[in-house]
Amino acid sequence: MQVFKTFLKIAVRKIPSVILYFVIFAIIAILLSSDAEQKNGFESTKLSISVHDLDNTTASHELISFIEQNHTLVDVGESDEQITDALFYHTINYSLTINEGFEQKLESGETDGLFESVKDEDYQAVFFEGQLEQYISAVSMYIAQGMDAKQACNEASLLSSISTDVTVESFSQDEGGYLMYFTQYLAYIFISIMIVGLSPILATFNKPDIRRRIDSSSLLMSKKTLQLILGSLVVTAIVWLAFMLLGIALYGSEMFTKTGVLTLLNTLVYIVISMGAAMLVAQFDINENTIPMVSNVFGMGMSFLCGVFVPQNLLSSLVLGIAKFLPAYWFVKANNMLYGVGDTAFTMTKYLTYLGIELLFAIALFSAVMAVSRSKMQTSE
Repeated sequence: MQVFKTFLKIAVRKIPSVILYFVIFAIIAILLSSDAEQKNGFESTKLSISVHDLDNTTASHELISFIEQNHTLVDVGESDEQITDALFYHTINYSLTINEGFEQKLESGETDGLFESVKDEDYQAVFFEGQLEQYISAVSMYIAQGMDAKQACNEASLLSSISTDVTVESFSQDEGGYLMYFTQYLAYIFISIMIVGLSPILATFNKPDIRRRIDSSSLLMSKKTLQLILGSLVVTAIVWLAFMLLGIALYGSEMFTKTGVLTLLNTLVYIVISMGAAMLVAQFDINENTIPMVSNVFGMGMSFLCGVFVPQNLLSSLVLGIAKFLPAYWFVKANNMLYGVGDTAFTMTKYLTYLGIELLFAIALFSAVMAVSRSKMQTSE
């Protein structure tokens, strides 16, 4: 077992780079779990609004009352400089001027030129303008039915106050909270940490001088390969167990629910894929200093394409079409399905199908490793 022992000695020297990745991910996971209560509801946001009424009629007063019910009125003055300063220092989110003739235009069915506004170009301004547009549309509708301006404004205010309770349904039987995010990011961490930690060790044994020395010994090639695979499995198992223990420390019993166990199985299959990728990288004559760069290309590339950093439902069909040829896509697909994220309801058949596809990627990687290794042996001979 000389090769195996040497493998472990080299692995010990590579521990700092592995620990660095582990610590970084542990910090990210702790930050995610610091707000453990998952919020599935919607709460309306109150903005700070400045209103300048040039019409001073019943309709304009009712509009101001409507705005005050939903937002906070702030008096910052009426000059352009005062309003601009208030927006710049975020004293207000929106400045609205009700133009003269507001009520008269409403009663005649006109909706153009009712307001002047000064705003920041952000979602908050769009949010308020949407409310304002709905209010004006409702008022116009009631006036068209024969109501006067005051009554129409009252009815529009009542209409806007109607709310309903919403229940968020999930496909998953066991809600995992931030455990989903913890395991999702493993798609990036595993591939990165295995290439950075495992590839340099295997690359050492692939150096021409060392390979020739081992080949010239009495050690059979099959035993050498077996010992290298055994060493790789030991390193892989240690990395996987370290992250699973971190998950247990952060999420406790959630790791042992049905969903949690299926998640663990998914991560186990994926780290085997990561091991295969690391072994394949090691087969090429790559400088050890460039291995972290290769790791980032694999890790970051698959993460952005496959839905680790950006949800899959926000990616274009072209990107998803490319991602289907990468293992991280199926890892994320299975993970999302387990926690009811996306448009795929959980079934054990679909879950096993996704796992099966991941295993096919693992087989393909290990086959490529064997093919490249055999080719190098024939070339050296």
